[in-house]
Amino acid sequence: MEGRRTGAWRTETGTKWRGGVLDRLRRRGISKLLVLLLVLPVAAEPHEPGYADAKIASPARTGRAGVRLAFPADQLPRRGMLVATGNVLSPLARWIVIDLDLMTIRQATTRLADAGGPVEIEGGRTGSISDEERRNVIASGNEVWIMPDPDPPVLGEPTDHLCSVALFDGDDVLQEVGSDCPRPRLVAVLEALAASR
Repeated sequence: MEGRRTGAWRTETGTKWRGGVLDRLRRRGISKLLVLLLVLPVAAEPHEPGYADAKIASPARTGRAGVRLAFPADQLPRRGMLVATGNVLSPLARWIVIDLDLMTIRQATTRLADAGGPVEIEGGRTGSISDEERRNVIASGNEVWIMPDPDPPVLGEPTDHLCSVALFDGDDVLQEVGSDCPRPRLVAVLEALAASR
């Protein structure tokens, strides 16, 4: 019984003490200052857009297992994008791969092996991307996820050129292929980023 009285007294005393402290802070206007101090650092940080937060239905969307690219699957980003250009008459292809999680850009040249063997990576380099470059790439990628291609490649003269654009978001992949590059705005962003390295 003695323990219960002591516990109840401590609870009541602690509640009164907290109430008194908060009342004194309110009267002195310090609570407003505390609120400002807590809010300002959050408000000062730039907002980074999320990647692939919204997506439209598209026949070009598939699961990661359904992606057919002549690039080692274990080297594709979990979240990111790529553009690959090549020629049906040549075994060589040029790749630009952005990994949003690792914040890297990789440029590579691949060669299709004879007799259907594995693809060989002949050369390339990997560099880092800045926070600003990452935000720009995310903004361009989000345009692709949320709208149909406003400027789809037009079939014209026969050509042997091929271009593939793919966006990765975990198991969700959007891949478009054409003789001219689909999504020219995204391709231009990735190629400009690659050229700056």
